[in-house]
Amino acid sequence: MSLITLLRNSLGFTQNELRVVALLSAVMSAGLGIRWYRTNHPVPPDATPPFAYAALDSTFLALSRPADSVAAPETHAPREPVDINAAGIDDLVALPGIGPATAARIIEDRQNRGPYRSVDDLLRVKGIGPKKLARLRPLVRAGARALP
Repeated sequence: MSLITLLRNSLGFTQNELRVVALLSAVMSAGLGIRWYRTNHPVPPDATPPFAYAALDSTFLALSRPADSVAAPETHAPREPVDINAAGIDDLVALPGIGPATAARIIEDRQNRGPYRSVDDLLRVKGIGPKKLARLRPLVRAGARALP
């Protein structure tokens, strides 16, 4: 009679439970073997020099500080508000969160429904919701004239 059959019959283990017991026994045996090896074969104190973490940290900090000569990155937002009634596709794409597809929808909506009376009219364009409008509000204005 094998050990597996004996365990199955006497303890009532299923096949999967026996596999788990075998795996746990193997892991425990490996751990005990590693512990025995480390206790019987100690590493001499001078075998591995300690790593100088402090020197590495100070080098990292010195390299990660921003340099005074590096200019701040330019934003893609225009300097003065864009007139949404006169803006072309390039002007609209320069706005944050507006890509070519949304810019084309703004122009198409403007041509189909007429000029925007206020910035809030941008909400009627698919792809512009309240959050995006809040980001765009300081960057755009609704001028009086529209492009033909």
